[in-house]
Amino acid sequence: MEAPARRKKRRGRTVIWTGVLLLLAAGLTMFLAGEFTGGRSAKKVALIRIEGPILTGGRVVRLIERYGEDPAILALVVQVNSPGGGVAASQEIYHALLRFRERGKVVLTSMEGVGASGGYYVALASEKIYANAGTITGSIGVILQVGNIEGLLKKVGLKIEVVKSGVLKDVGSPLRPMSAGDRAILKQVIDDAYKQFVRAVSVGRKMPMEAVRKIADGRIFTGERAKGLGLIDEVGTLEDAIREAGRMAGIRGRPRVHEERRRLRGWIERLLRSIRPAGWVSDALPVARGLQYIWMY
Repeated sequence: MEAPARRKKRRGRTVIWTGVLLLLAAGLTMFLAGEFTGGRSAKKVALIRIEGPILTGGRVVRLIERYGEDPAILALVVQVNSPGGGVAASQEIYHALLRFRERGKVVLTSMEGVGASGGYYVALASEKIYANAGTITGSIGVILQVGNIEGLLKKVGLKIEVVKSGVLKDVGSPLRPMSAGDRAILKQVIDDAYKQFVRAVSVGRKMPMEAVRKIADGRIFTGERAKGLGLIDEVGTLEDAIREAGRMAGIRGRPRVHEERRRLRGWIERLLRSIRPAGWVSDALPVARGLQYIWMY
């Protein structure tokens, strides 16, 4: 027969282990509820990072829409570290952020090293824009680059015949010199996209159109200078923006931040950019053809 003292000791161990297992089960349940179902029981601030050239709205727009439908996410902070990119891609993200705000939620932007041209266009959908004192921003304008390889083709003895339905069908062709008519058409398109940018700045920053045009000649500014011009609201860090987003959303203390886990490919891309930061533009040009809100350097 088992001694009473031994039975008591065994029962004590059983109680302890049962308690430990219950605590582990409760913790696992909370983790699964918070991480895999979006943490809908807790009020949160979502964080989206836009890094490098803006080639497409794709993934970022989908994330914004998903966060807009999540009742637990009350605010969104967009961290921008981008020289800009395609006109349409920048506008897609901009309009997705406006739709997010239409749901009664808060949007703030924090610009890191660079938030220029299309990167700045995206930020204009925010209620507040933060930048570091040394952030490069501005570069309000549009650029379209057209190459000419006619001389090269002559050197290699290659001639290409073009059949077209109208005289302007091959506007911007690299196979021939640009005519005065070509230049006039392209300039008109660029001016249209430029007016859209100026209008977005005027609306987003509550500035008269004429005041915007005076500084919208493609020049860049530091974050400190941009604040003096009214292009940003605060000189501050990402952490400052997160705390302010939480405060504006009615969340007490430092808000819980939700950020979608990144894929391995994303880490590789960021590693390559850190090795070749000057490759931003050269990497973007072959893909983001056409009109671009981009800071060229």
